[in-house]
Amino acid sequence: MKFKQAFTLILTLTITTIGCVKNNDQVINGYTDKTSYYSGEKCEIFINSKSEANTKLKLFDINGKPVDEIPAAVFPQDTNSIIPWENGFDYDITIQYSMPNLPSGFYFIANKIPIVIKSKERKAITCVYPSNTINAYNNAGGKSLYGYNSSDKIESNAVSFMRPMPFGDTYGSKEFY
Repeated sequence: MKFKQAFTLILTLTITTIGCVKNNDQVINGYTDKTSYYSGEKCEIFINSKSEANTKLKLFDINGKPVDEIPAAVFPQDTNSIIPWENGFDYDITIQYSMPNLPSGFYFIANKIPIVIKSKERKAITCVYPSNTINAYNNAGGKSLYGYNSSDKIESNAVSFMRPMPFGDTYGSKEFY
């Protein structure tokens, strides 16, 4: 039991530190079509950038080491949804990316967009990523499932995963990383 608690603490501190690192300054925010992928699986990436640019989005592992570069033509995007917290931000797809053959674990696109690479094989250690909890507290677009950080202090009855997961702010997901 002590090992699990220590491992969880180390993992949480590591993810918090890496998740807040600045990189790919062109990227303002973004999200993917799913939270987790197998190596080789297609990933749709939705990016909102400061301006139009051809860039290489870096994919970082949990230790902050770049493990891949994703060529992308990024561009500014508006939230196109009437109720973005519930219906998603409805960004246009920036790029479709085939996940490289990487070890299972936590990764970050441009150090801003979290993804999980899953293993098809059984492993000795399993890390649980609290995606539902993170999304419940996420108030991107104006609301979360909680009133304290929602517009007009009124919570939403539903929230979408198709919106950015903020890092490092008071109501973001930093406490879960």
